[in-house]
Amino acid sequence: RLGRQIMIYAIALIAAVACIAGPAYFWYVWYQAKTELEEQTVQYQSQIDNVETLMIYAIIMTVVCVIVLLLIIFLRSRIGLMVTLFKEAGFMVMRMIIILFTPIVLALFLMAWAALWSFVSGFIYTHGAATDFPIARTFSETNDNVDFTKEVTFVYFKDNDYILYVWLYHLFGLYWGTEFLLACHEMAIAGAFVQFYWTRDKRKVHFPVLRGIWWVFRYHLGTVAFGSCIIAIIQLIRTILAYIQNKTKDSQSEFVKYLLYCLQCCLWCFEKVMKFINRNAYIYTAFKGTNFCSSCKKVFGLLMSNLVRVGVINCVGSFILSLASSWSPSLPEFSVTS
Repeated sequence: RLGRQIMIYAIALIAAVACIAGPAYFWYVWYQAKTELEEQTVQYQSQIDNVETLMIYAIIMTVVCVIVLLLIIFLRSRIGLMVTLFKEAGFMVMRMIIILFTPIVLALFLMAWAALWSFVSGFIYTHGAATDFPIARTFSETNDNVDFTKEVTFVYFKDNDYILYVWLYHLFGLYWGTEFLLACHEMAIAGAFVQFYWTRDKRKVHFPVLRGIWWVFRYHLGTVAFGSCIIAIIQLIRTILAYIQNKTKDSQSEFVKYLLYCLQCCLWCFEKVMKFINRNAYIYTAFKGTNFCSSCKKVFGLLMSNLVRVGVINCVGSFILSLASSWSPSLPEFSVTS
């Protein structure tokens, strides 16, 4: 308990110092640049713009730091819960040390999937109907100074009319396969933690990570496939929208341009929200064994009823992990979503 309190006060003190020192440094740099500019007899527009930019950065930094400082002051009681979760997660990770090697296995599967997708892409790219392309070329003989024309036929592969749909289908396969592997990893890790956490006698837990992987392929394969399919559809829509933006960037009006930017921003936010809900739905599925839709409904209700707690755990937790990473670069970084 003493160590936990020391950690809480240390984090609060470091955050408070950072929130004060950050804006102070930016205002100091702005003041120095402004003083140097006023002392010059000839002022260039670029120097004036530089001073104004520094002032804008200082204002933004001040506002952000004030908000962070107020959040830490008013939500300091929530930090104790976050530290307790970190302590419990660290204890379980140390008892399941094999879990540290799962990202390496995931990376190998992702590289194999990318290699397979690239191999198939080569076949699609070279697919098409062989078409003759005759061209008349003039040749000359150096000795006799005689020019003659000869028809040379080149062969090129003309894309079929349906090749665009094949590429869209193939790209959707890339997105879906990648998200499926990531979802399987998240579900397997959640299953391992669920087994370890809800077993009173920890000595009875044998190979929780391997059992978590088995549970995914035995019971929850449809859940991860459906959840990853939703993310893949959103990513495909974003890709199509980006393709339309690139093709019509020179011919579209300002209104259409900003409308497409707004759609891209909304889709990006929607993708992030769905990934967050999916990750927690996988945890709930591993815990309760419910289907994907039921888990999403229950998780959404839990997140809305504990919005402040979830925000503190994710935001302040990420801040603590970044501090730990900067202090001890050699230590692994663990992140557990509850």
